[in-house]
Amino acid sequence: MTNDKIKKLNFTRKHFIFLADTFAEIECDESRQSVTSDTIRRFENTHPGFNAELFKLRVEETHNDIWHNEPTNYRALERAEAGYCE
Repeated sequence: MTNDKIKKLNFTRKHFIFLADTFAEIECDESRQSVTSDTIRRFENTHPGFNAELFKLRVEETHNDIWHNEPTNYRALERAEAGYCE
């Protein structure tokens, strides 16, 4: 998606939170960090007020909650078992 198209999406804080929480469900560290880094670069180029450090922190803290503190998060576990991160 081009930067112009991303700008036209008019993301709000709720959208950024949703994306961070979605990325947090990626079990594989390498994949999660890659997707997060790529997305941060896009948002830094399209949304001047975007806080990359806060976004990254949200992804990692939520990831830890899902994978390390809540072992009964079945949706995330089902996705992992379906072959993500392999």
